[in-house]
Amino acid sequence: MSERGFTFISALIALLSYSACFADAESSDIKAEALFDAALDKAISEYNVPAISWVFVSPEEVIYQGVRGTRVVGGELPVSFADPMHIGSNTKAFTAYLAAIFVMKGKIDWDTHVAEIFPEIPKENANNYGQATLSNLLSHRAWIKPMTEEEEFSEIPTQFMDTKLSPKKAMELRKDFVYKMLELPPSPAADGKEIRYSNAGYVLAASMLEKVSGKPWEELMTEFVFKPLEINAIFGWPGKHDSRGVYGHIPGKDGQLVPDDPNGENTIPTILGPAGDLSLSALDYEKWLMENLRCLQGQSKVLTQEYCQLLHFGEAKDNRFPMGWGSKFKEGLGRVSTHSGSGGTFLSYALIFADKGRAIGVTFNSANVDANLAFKDIYPVFKEALVHGEK
Repeated sequence: MSERGFTFISALIALLSYSACFADAESSDIKAEALFDAALDKAISEYNVPAISWVFVSPEEVIYQGVRGTRVVGGELPVSFADPMHIGSNTKAFTAYLAAIFVMKGKIDWDTHVAEIFPEIPKENANNYGQATLSNLLSHRAWIKPMTEEEEFSEIPTQFMDTKLSPKKAMELRKDFVYKMLELPPSPAADGKEIRYSNAGYVLAASMLEKVSGKPWEELMTEFVFKPLEINAIFGWPGKHDSRGVYGHIPGKDGQLVPDDPNGENTIPTILGPAGDLSLSALDYEKWLMENLRCLQGQSKVLTQEYCQLLHFGEAKDNRFPMGWGSKFKEGLGRVSTHSGSGGTFLSYALIFADKGRAIGVTFNSANVDANLAFKDIYPVFKEALVHGEK
């Protein structure tokens, strides 16, 4: 056989081999997507949830995205990938990310105490909260009153409960909120634990960032996080911005879900935004999760790997805990950082599998028991893909 003929046959064999491998990979992808689709279809039909949004990503690509259900229970408008849904306390990861940018830029330090930023705080109050540094506020170790239960809000002036503040006015009230929280006695964790979850702690941390920058948290998030990452997040309930948007749901008198008024009594006070009042579409949730994966691998254009590792896993030698995330080591999965969020009418989960290079983002437009059950029913299908590969 001539050299030319041999070269042609070799090239043909290589092409056929590549095509076969590509076909196998494509077939595996189709099989995985079918399994994921089936899991969401089963959940939306078996559980009392109006809608589900589920994304599964790597640092480079969207592996799977699926939405099911309607914007309003019993309605005809389906939820789309572009519809924002409320992520509740998963907002904390965004606020912690913003704080890391400020520390990286030298605008503030992790060990900066709240009284250094607000020197007018009475010395006795500052001494009562000696542990109230930026990193401790963000890792729930400052012992600030949690502000997670309705009765806790009865202890503060009603002005802090306003839900229609402008960003500038919210910044002013957050500063007043700092002083008010430090007037109250510390709320240490029970049973000798170091961590006590606190929404108020995130408001204090955000107020510190506002003071050193002179800008409201809302503007800082837009400038330093949303614009660089090309994320179109909104502040507050989606239905508050668009009457045809996705509504959260609460149980009615008969136990059946009913749409919650986005301007009603369940609206989150504006000053608490840094602790839990962002809404993102599936498309934007994907961008956020992919940024965290890239950042953990040292590929972010915004935040260095060192800072991202600190946010997700803490640093034992510096006695720092995760900020905006909780982390564990799980057999077969490696390091996993997670957070869930709910303002009472939506439910959201974020899971970052650092050692697998994968992430999951989930949001339901209800926060009932069925939403939790639906998540627990769907998750094993994705976990199997994480452990054994997307096949």
